[in-house]
Amino acid sequence: MPIMSMTAFGSGVFQTDTHTYRCEVKTLNSRFLDSNIRLPRTLSSFEPAIIKLLKERLKRGKVEVTVDIVSHQPSTKLPELNPTALEHYKNLAKQIKSSLPGVGVKDLSVFEFLRLDGTLEQGQKSSSADELAERHLDNVLKALGDGIDKLIEGRLAEGTTLGKALESILGNIADERVEVTKKTEEINAAITTNYREKIQKILEKMGDVGDQVSKHLPEDRLAMEIAILADKADIAEELTRLESHEQEFLKTLKEGKEIGRKLDFLCQELHREVNTIASKVSNLNVSGHTLSMKQYVERLRQQVQNIE
Repeated sequence: MPIMSMTAFGSGVFQTDTHTYRCEVKTLNSRFLDSNIRLPRTLSSFEPAIIKLLKERLKRGKVEVTVDIVSHQPSTKLPELNPTALEHYKNLAKQIKSSLPGVGVKDLSVFEFLRLDGTLEQGQKSSSADELAERHLDNVLKALGDGIDKLIEGRLAEGTTLGKALESILGNIADERVEVTKKTEEINAAITTNYREKIQKILEKMGDVGDQVSKHLPEDRLAMEIAILADKADIAEELTRLESHEQEFLKTLKEGKEIGRKLDFLCQELHREVNTIASKVSNLNVSGHTLSMKQYVERLRQQVQNIE
């Protein structure tokens, strides 16, 4: 299955005879699905439906959605005559004339009527949330679906590139591990020698008492104690687990889909084993390899943060 990145952008459009609906969707890294919906105030009731669609299509990421609706009918924004207000003013004019008999009252011109408060009203009447939803919601969701499709295409393309980079880094870790494995006999011999030298120095510091202990301490007992200490410092198990984590990491990469959290966990396990190896082995011929492995694991962890 393909790998999906969390960083991408998609823009969706849906058109009708009367409107164009545009939805832009942008995603960034996040451990969970975190949505930020930017809507015109009149369309705020659309937010639950938009979030529901995002949850159905996306699993992780910081998601930012912007919605825009453009009308193809600019004339709807021109002032319109309010027949109720006009009839109201006509009745008032009749009442004034009947109340002032014998007084010549001049009729209002059309222009004067239009200047009266409420005779003209701007554009269409405001719609309720339910009316807006019935008229536009389905079309907004179609545009959003188109945007999510393009977003996922971008995520998949980025995921393919990211997968190749992760495999390359993992290969570097494996190369360093193999080099350390080749030197395990040398490492074990150095550990044994170091313990023997440390014991000798301790006995020397003890003076006469140390001399007596050294004379009466059987060589086979000393060798056994040193072997026990050396066994505790052995890194064979850590190298085996490190290789196992590498194989599991590669297997998970090939599985694809929602693997970000599992890969993040495996990075922690890789880091744990490399740290243990570094703490056990102070051999200068190996420290360069362990330092490189630490750096590669950190690069791996940073890249994994961008996988869904």
